[in-house]
Amino acid sequence: MRQLNLSMEGLIAVVTVAQEGSLERAGQVLGLGKSAIGKQVVIVETEVGAELFDRRSGRWVLNEEGRLFAPKASQSILYARMGMDLVQSHVKLQTNQLFVGYSTFLHPRLIDV
Repeated sequence: MRQLNLSMEGLIAVVTVAQEGSLERAGQVLGLGKSAIGKQVVIVETEVGAELFDRRSGRWVLNEEGRLFAPKASQSILYARMGMDLVQSHVKLQTNQLFVGYSTFLHPRLIDV
């Protein structure tokens, strides 16, 4: 099996560029410079084996390959965040540090628990 060398930073860069349409705006969202974002995108494209964006007229728009890749990259980011949240909640529960706030959807008897 071929080793997968995609980084979470690279996936986030690709998805953010796709959403924002430019390296500059993606960099502003992520707090990084244009060159750092561009490097991450190129690393992902190299690993995938195809360019993911049409880079005409200063806009970065997903091409056909990018439209195939970006939704799965978004799902990977979402699942990684969900996994992190799950583990962090588990650790807090084990150390009695889990705090639950009030919600109108929470049954009042559960608040005492």
